[in-house]
Amino acid sequence: MLELFHGPVSTASERARLVLEEKGLTWTSHPVDLFSGGQHRPEYRALNRLGQVPTLLHDGFALRESSVIAEYLDEVFPARPLRPASARDRARARLWDKTIDEVHPFTGVLTYAIAFRPMLIQKPKDELAALVAAIADPARRIARQSVLDHGVAAPEMRPAVACYLRLLDEMETQLADTPFLAGEAFSTADIAVVPFLTRISHLGMGPLIDARPRAKAWLETIQARPAFKRAVTDVIPAAVIETFRVNGAAAWPTLSALAA
Repeated sequence: MLELFHGPVSTASERARLVLEEKGLTWTSHPVDLFSGGQHRPEYRALNRLGQVPTLLHDGFALRESSVIAEYLDEVFPARPLRPASARDRARARLWDKTIDEVHPFTGVLTYAIAFRPMLIQKPKDELAALVAAIADPARRIARQSVLDHGVAAPEMRPAVACYLRLLDEMETQLADTPFLAGEAFSTADIAVVPFLTRISHLGMGPLIDARPRAKAWLETIQARPAFKRAVTDVIPAAVIETFRVNGAAAWPTLSALAA
């Protein structure tokens, strides 16, 4: 039995859901409310000591980290393989995993500064302080407090935008040679990256993607896949995406200046 504890809006959770859906696996969904601190409740921390999403539960075996979950699912359920067939393309896929490890924390910076901060700062101060204090990673805890204090003026915003620009440029370079990120076939590399481009698109940063036509065409191709609809489009609440877009439009002048 496959069970996934996930945040509907979490990019890492999108990655795990995409693997499950691309492989045609049957799984039970357990949404975790990240805004109320569901990831820090004792019963969830018993599955994932870091209080992060997603967590995969397979016949009682708990597994965290979306990249590890993707590799595990592809090994245990070999039908519809998602890892590249050649050693060279598998190496490329692993390099994209490492790139996403760098991008991921900056995604939190952008998302919270642009979209979530206006809602979160309405919470009682002690409740908000408790949510920040519960973040296990000290660096992420400091960054979260900074963007809550300063919004898009936080010092973490400049390196976050720069990191995304590097990602987009690396994609544009690779896609000049191959139709997908690890080679000729759709793979775990594409699944790893697509949630992050989807996120900045939702946050009103689409012009950065539009300026790179190969990355833009790649994104449209991946988003047109049926599994993407089931794993992402149908899961993220429309009201959340609207909040992303409205707040992203307001933040775009600052973000555009940082990108320049």
